[in-house]
Amino acid sequence: MSAPVSGICCGSCAYYEQKEDTHGECRRYAPHPNSAAFVPKVDSVGQIKFDIHWPKVFSTGWCGQFASRQKAQQGGQ
Repeated sequence: MSAPVSGICCGSCAYYEQKEDTHGECRRYAPHPNSAAFVPKVDSVGQIKFDIHWPKVFSTGWCGQFASRQKAQQGGQ
């Protein structure tokens, strides 16, 4: 599904931090844990491991909490 309005996408959002050409991280909320992953005994004595990350998003993605980067840089929201 495409964005409801042209130009409203993660790549032009105030909360988006680009990491690669086509994707980055959403900084709207604090980082959160991803799914638990079992780490084999060889690596870490068979423990469960949690990593905490900013949500990964594509620059062309969108959500309902878009905030224009251009407006934020001009002092508006």
